[in-house]
Amino acid sequence: MAYFGDNAIHAWADIDGTGSAHLDNNYNVSSITDHGVGDHQVNFSTNASNAHYAIIGSNVGETNDDHTYTFVCSAQHAPTTSNCRFQVVHRGGSRRDQNHVNIVIVAEYG
Repeated sequence: MAYFGDNAIHAWADIDGTGSAHLDNNYNVSSITDHGVGDHQVNFSTNASNAHYAIIGSNVGETNDDHTYTFVCSAQHAPTTSNCRFQVVHRGGSRRDQNHVNIVIVAEYG
């Protein structure tokens, strides 16, 4: 049973960003858009009530030994009620495709 209410998990995704990026598992995510190396967008199945939500990301980083100092951050695009765009960035500053990227969106409900 999903929890709905203020500060609830609106959506989450486990993404394989290598090759053609795809969803391994998710909640309230209809699809992923691959905008290039390390640049992804999750599209919500059900829109958020507003675009003022928290985007939290993590990366296991098993590709090319990039597990050291990689992180997930929101991209230079404003979040919308229907999707959010984010990037996976290596410690050297370059975007990287990784095979275990996790993103969570915490939002107000209703």
